[in-house]
Amino acid sequence: MVNGAGGLIVNYLLTGDVGGTKTLLRLLTKDGVPIYTGRYSMRDFKGLEGIVAQFLADVYRFCQLSAQPRVACLGVAGSIVDNKCHMVNLGWTLDSHKLASDLGIERVVLINDFTAVGYGILGLDQGDLLTLQGGGNSPGTIGVIGAGTGLGEGFLIWQQDRYVVYPSEGGHVDFAPRTAIEMELLKYLLSKYDRVSVERVVSGQGIVNIYEFLWQYRQGTGGEIYQAILAQAPEVPAQIAKAALEQTDPIAMETIGIFLDAYAAAVGNLALKLLSYGGIYVAGGILPKLIDLVDRERFLSTIKAKGRVSHLLDRVPFHIVLNPEVGLIGAGILGKTL
Repeated sequence: MVNGAGGLIVNYLLTGDVGGTKTLLRLLTKDGVPIYTGRYSMRDFKGLEGIVAQFLADVYRFCQLSAQPRVACLGVAGSIVDNKCHMVNLGWTLDSHKLASDLGIERVVLINDFTAVGYGILGLDQGDLLTLQGGGNSPGTIGVIGAGTGLGEGFLIWQQDRYVVYPSEGGHVDFAPRTAIEMELLKYLLSKYDRVSVERVVSGQGIVNIYEFLWQYRQGTGGEIYQAILAQAPEVPAQIAKAALEQTDPIAMETIGIFLDAYAAAVGNLALKLLSYGGIYVAGGILPKLIDLVDRERFLSTIKAKGRVSHLLDRVPFHIVLNPEVGLIGAGILGKTL
């Protein structure tokens, strides 16, 4: 408890959505009233402590508020084991106890980023969603999936009177090609990696992998995007998406087509595994940016193309989450209970 504006005693809550490319942080009162939200690029920092320190400095700068949170609830892109998380795509290791000590916060709780998304969908409005297929309102199992820097998954199970959220590392299951071009893509990726997970295709880096494969497969020459890939420039996925949206690069356009088909297949796989009659929510930062390229009828038909058992997905509601702060919302929902 610290002194807030006007001398009032306030319990501040710090919430976060810590991804492989960016971090969103929000300061709230313990009752959930937002005070300030900040966005930070991971490449500008060497650890999460530096991001939080910058965030609190920004709170003071923009809100004239010197606030020390009592509790922090952070959704992190990685598995949480013994209050620790190794962020595979960054190489960072986070320890909740060390973070609490270093930051002077009484309690730091780390949760999987898609656990945060799972809580977050419970706080969304209909305007935050693009519904591809509606369904009943029965409290069935819910699945969440989303491509960003990596591919996250999670699920919610109805227990008595509420949903309980569970994490998953389903994004690291094996990539299963369905078409001739995807089979060629798999062969190419096996020349680069010991094992090819679905995340190697359905993610920001997956977009880069597909483009690089197609460039060689189609025997492209020159090209700004391919040179950026060779230079390992971090903005390449956005470059490819922009070129596809503007229809200035045929390989970029084909790349996004393959990406969307593989993404839809992954969504359908999750729905089939869970029989998620409570709905599937497709989150993540990439799809909303590509929404003008999404053929909704094709995307849904690819989701449901499961052969003899396709009919099982007729009753599953499918939604695209348009609100980019869903993970932050979820961290806040859980954080208020801590």
